Amino acid sequence: MTRPQALANHPLYRRKLPTMMTADEYRQHIEALGLNQIRAARFLGIADRTSRYFAAGHPIPQAIELLLRIMVAKKISAKAALRIAGLDGKEDK
Repeated sequence: MTRPQALANHPLYRRKLPTMMTADEYRQHIEALGLNQIRAARFLGIADRTSRYFAAGHPIPQAIELLLRIMVAKKISAKAALRIAGLDGKEDK
């Protein structure tokens, strides 16, 4: 068995992943976080055009989908997420 086949049989890769986030869900999630498409792009580190593509129905990477779903479910603002990640430009004193 080749390595990719072995990985495909690993339990983590066999689990069913949730369906992909739709364009409507993307727009609803960024709105729930108080972001518009441009601010969402800057927060996510993607081009403004990419955010517009997601809002228009292009596939959304799973990492972005999971981040947005978790942030909305746990009511974590973009500002708080940046602070938690240590990317808010403030040093702990």
